[in-house]
Amino acid sequence: MRPFLRATHRARLAPVGWVAEPAGVWAGRRVEVVYDPNRHQIALVRSDPGDRTRAALAAAGFRRLAVDGTQEMWVRNLAEAPQTARERVTVLDDRRVERSDAGHADVAPVSARSVGHTAGPGRVEGRGV
Repeated sequence: MRPFLRATHRARLAPVGWVAEPAGVWAGRRVEVVYDPNRHQIALVRSDPGDRTRAALAAAGFRRLAVDGTQEMWVRNLAEAPQTARERVTVLDDRRVERSDAGHADVAPVSARSVGHTAGPGRVEGRGV
């Protein structure tokens, strides 16, 4: 089973071992994302990330799961993502730093956050990052 978005209803339960956390407004209604925190890492991108950031997320093992206008939800299955990919992206304040084998770093702005964490504008944080 993979993570999913659903309308926010307090009476609904998540599958055993999974959590439901607020994910904001999608398609004009409040939703929550339901996922297994031990298996999945979720990144919610609130504005158009651009091709460069999309490529970096994909290279780190994330797959785009949902889109609403410029918002995107990306998920990474931690059991399938190689450890090296998990360590390739580091986030510092409002910049994403990608490390290459040569020790160079490419810096690009990013506007995203992972659910369950409070982050400032243009900052990515999450479980396993």
